[in-house]
Amino acid sequence: MKADVFVRAGFTGTVLLKEPLKRHCTFCIGGPAQFFLVPRSVEDARVALQLAGQEGLPLYILGGGSNILAPDEGLRGVVLCTRGGLEGLAFEDGLIRAGAGVTDEALAEYALERNLAGFEWIFDIPGTVGGAVFMNAGNNEGDAASNATLVRWLDRGGVLHETAASDLDFSYRHSVFHSRPGLVVEALLHGSGQDDPTAIRARMDAGRALRKSKFPAEALCAGSVFKRPKGDYAGRLIEVSGCGGLKIGDAKVSEKHKGFIVNCGQATGQEVRDLVREVQRRVLDSQGVALEPEVCLLEDKRFI
Repeated sequence: MKADVFVRAGFTGTVLLKEPLKRHCTFCIGGPAQFFLVPRSVEDARVALQLAGQEGLPLYILGGGSNILAPDEGLRGVVLCTRGGLEGLAFEDGLIRAGAGVTDEALAEYALERNLAGFEWIFDIPGTVGGAVFMNAGNNEGDAASNATLVRWLDRGGVLHETAASDLDFSYRHSVFHSRPGLVVEALLHGSGQDDPTAIRARMDAGRALRKSKFPAEALCAGSVFKRPKGDYAGRLIEVSGCGGLKIGDAKVSEKHKGFIVNCGQATGQEVRDLVREVQRRVLDSQGVALEPEVCLLEDKRFI
């Protein structure tokens, strides 16, 4: 199968062959995708879904690549990347309509330009709107569920749906899309009201400064590797289990924040996986807590 089959089917976005996934993930790890597609529109996304289904090609969804570990050997089939394509933004009746590929930082800046508060929490999260909705991304200041009003999404057959946020089963790092697969293409979002832009900017900058002081923001990583266990913190458990600085190959538990695994330069996906398992083993043996990974394996996110 050649790339022009997507063009002939009506796909107007970008089609790349054997595109290294490490270029599109914050871990900077991952082999080539057979077909790497960036849709320009919802119709492009629909064409990609339908064609992949007709051709029997596996299809995987990628946003900002900030919570993903891609396989070293790459992936057969289609990787559909929303970032760089579905990036529309509009302000309507006090609400923001944001495409799935809009970065979290761009969303916060857009809200700031309209003196709209309530998006400061997302400013320094390195992901996209689609990914934020899918996993209910968040921190101590807020989460996607607190802003979502309505989500537009495509099912596996390319049918477009609109679902109210109240029906998306949001909980900690979870949405309905974990059990009912859907490609988020757009979200309608609300803030917390108008505020002085200087005050909004100050909160955004303070949040970024705090994250920079606590987390290895300059490192090649995918954010917090493990979900927060009930009543505790993964970083604390990892630290007291003696895993700070633990290294396998070029994958290392960050010494700045033990809840992060960083790529020291040439780490492979297998080394990261091995390190995750070793940390889980040590924490379970030492503290009796089974840590659950937050970082997703891209091959596990097969949509079709």
